[in-house]
Amino acid sequence: YSLPDVGSFRCNAAQERGAICLVLRLLPPEIPTVEELGLPAIYKELIMHTRGLLIVTGATGSGKTTSQAAMIHHLNLTERRHVVTIEDPIEYAHSNIKCAITQRQLGSDTYSFPAALRHILRQDPDIILVGEVRDLETAAAVLSVAETGHMIVTTDHAPNASQAVERLIDLFPPHERDMAQKRLASLLLAVICQQLVPRSDRSGRIVAVEIMLANSAVRNLIREGKSYQLPSVICTHQDIGMISMDESLVNLYRHGKINKKHLFEFCHNEHEVKRLLEEKGCQ
Repeated sequence: YSLPDVGSFRCNAAQERGAICLVLRLLPPEIPTVEELGLPAIYKELIMHTRGLLIVTGATGSGKTTSQAAMIHHLNLTERRHVVTIEDPIEYAHSNIKCAITQRQLGSDTYSFPAALRHILRQDPDIILVGEVRDLETAAAVLSVAETGHMIVTTDHAPNASQAVERLIDLFPPHERDMAQKRLASLLLAVICQQLVPRSDRSGRIVAVEIMLANSAVRNLIREGKSYQLPSVICTHQDIGMISMDESLVNLYRHGKINKKHLFEFCHNEHEVKRLLEEKGCQ
């Protein structure tokens, strides 16, 4: 629902004890930039790729849609590409600047994610944004389209990068998972996990980001079904831009952006956080 000079609202209505409850999320009229959101510069680099699968994951309300919109907006300002999005619903309306951007909404423009992906190659896309991979049919379609040499950006609700990989593989039946692991290993570009943490230096929230880039070590572990070892690879490859969620939170704490209460509230491993604080000489 849109209001002039106010912006758009994402709305959800549901029955609650015989009455109707309504949740509204206000979306700003202008698309924020990567810099305004405080996102790492690697977000700009990843969206410039011409092929591969980029997964943006995190809990509901962690800013995934806004981050994706900022990435597409950056591409729109710098490159000439055809971007096709499949969304449920469309939240940020992109204008054509340098890119031609086609936005399709479930319900009004297409029946489902798989139905849209089934015919998307006929629409001559360079980059495809899939709002969410929520079932086997969508997961299979995403991998099939990515195998044609296109760039696909999608979201998930996993709390970290390794679980995002597991959730995608687990959508496939047991007898197909080995092949799904091999396909994902060859196609994955990166997994980005986000959390929004209350700030301590001023009002508002700040984003903490986990980044897993699909280097040879990551691809081998996915191919072999050893996703539980991915956090170790993230911690040992910071030199190429990877960072764990706990490391990201500790960095925010060190720079006075968040307090210790929220540091431990949002971290994944308290012992790892304590080790990092001691290693970096923080109280």
